[in-house]
Amino acid sequence: MGFQENLRHYREQAKFTPTEMAKHLKVAYNTYVGYEVRGREPKYTTLCKIADLLQVSTDDLLGRTTNILGKNEDDLLEKIINESIKIGDCKLLKLSRISSDYVYFTFDDIQDIFKFKKDIMLKVLNDIKLETNKNEKYLQGEFFKFIQDTAFINFGKQQIKNFENLINTVTDEKEKAKLQDDLYKQITLVNMLEEKYNKDYQNYLQEDK
Repeated sequence: MGFQENLRHYREQAKFTPTEMAKHLKVAYNTYVGYEVRGREPKYTTLCKIADLLQVSTDDLLGRTTNILGKNEDDLLEKIINESIKIGDCKLLKLSRISSDYVYFTFDDIQDIFKFKKDIMLKVLNDIKLETNKNEKYLQGEFFKFIQDTAFINFGKQQIKNFENLINTVTDEKEKAKLQDDLYKQITLVNMLEEKYNKDYQNYLQEDK
C-alpha cells in the first residue's frame, strides 16, 4: 500500500482527524488533506513529525515494513476473503464480487444479499493484521467472524422483509397472527445481533469527521 493509504490508516488507528493532524503539524488543513488524497508528498522533516505523532516509523508510512492491504489490490483481498471463509467452514457464505467501492456476498444462495464498503472492510482487515502480529490463521479466523456476523445480520434483515411481504398476502387471521409472531421474533433477534455487532466493531465502523 502506498504512502497516502498508509498515512490514513495509521491516522485512523491513532484516532486523529485530518483537522487535528494539520493542527499538530502546524500546516494548513488543505495541505494535510493533500498528503492523504491528492498525492502530495511532505518534506522529510514533516514526514518525521507525522511518524512521531502517529508512533510509527517513516518506513511504516512509506510502506517498506508493513503488509497493509490497499484499495487497488482486489486479487489479494479476494484471496484473503476466500481463505477466511474456508477456515470458517461456512458453506452458506460466498464472495460474490468486488467492485471499486464495495464487496458483495452471497448467503444461502441469495445472490448479492449484502454489500460492504471496501474501505471499511480493508480497515478491519488491516487493523486485525497489526493486532495479530501477522499470525495468518488467527487473522483469517477473526476476519471470517467479522464477515459472518455481517452476513447473519443482513440475512436476518432479508428474512424480515420476506415475512412482511408474506403477511401482506395472507388472509387467514390465524396464519397471519403466527407469521406476525415469527416476524416479531426475527426483529428481536436481528436487533440483538446488531447491538452486539456495533459494540464489537465500533472502532472499525466509525467514519472520519
